[in-house]
Amino acid sequence: MSLFVYKNDFMRAVLKAVSRDKYYLYFCDYIDSKRYLKFYHQCVDRYHIDMNKNARYRAKQKGLAVSQLFSYIDDTKQKIYFCLLVTEPSNEESRKEQSIFNVPLSDTRKKSTRLCLFDEYTLIKTPRIGKPPTYTFQLSDDRLSKWRMDIKHAVRQKDEMKQRQLHYNLLRVPKFNGVRKQAYKLLSLLDAERTRTYKIKHETQNFLCWVGKFKKPTLYPFDQLDHLWKKTKRKQYYYS
Repeated sequence: MSLFVYKNDFMRAVLKAVSRDKYYLYFCDYIDSKRYLKFYHQCVDRYHIDMNKNARYRAKQKGLAVSQLFSYIDDTKQKIYFCLLVTEPSNEESRKEQSIFNVPLSDTRKKSTRLCLFDEYTLIKTPRIGKPPTYTFQLSDDRLSKWRMDIKHAVRQKDEMKQRQLHYNLLRVPKFNGVRKQAYKLLSLLDAERTRTYKIKHETQNFLCWVGKFKKPTLYPFDQLDHLWKKTKRKQYYYS
């Protein structure tokens, strides 16, 4: 089990599990931080998410389904976003035995059930010239349309504060390959709209870095979840 502090680390772990380790089945949702410990122990009981790397390898060799749980604690520290990833059993007998996976699992390989994190970032498979296809994240269609509408509205209304905010947010999107390409197009749209509206050519600093593949992720201490919830609950009670 991994409870990530940063969104980039969480998304990178999910991407690696799907693309390299073939965890094609998934179930993602939000959960209250006070219920997370109970949920985690239920997952250990039912889905054996506490297996180490060697145990998972041996289970795969036997044709059994293997699962992992990745979680991300949001900035408010009140909700935890989790993603349960499961491999496919390789034989029919194992599928019948492992009826324990009774959650509504979706398949990342199907276009209609692609994995979408935070209702913003969709996991897709992209072709490469001379190389096998690879997985990457890109902005979902709804989110991309909202970005375009916000940019056009902010520039045509000449809202300088909103324009700076949009530019700031675009430079800080998760820097996956698919998202970077879309972010560059949105930044170009912002410059083009400003040139069209103000009749002066605008060129902003639009450099986007890459996601660090080898950077060690920052994990939240699992034993501090109880203390975190009590602290949050007292704060809510004080301001109510």
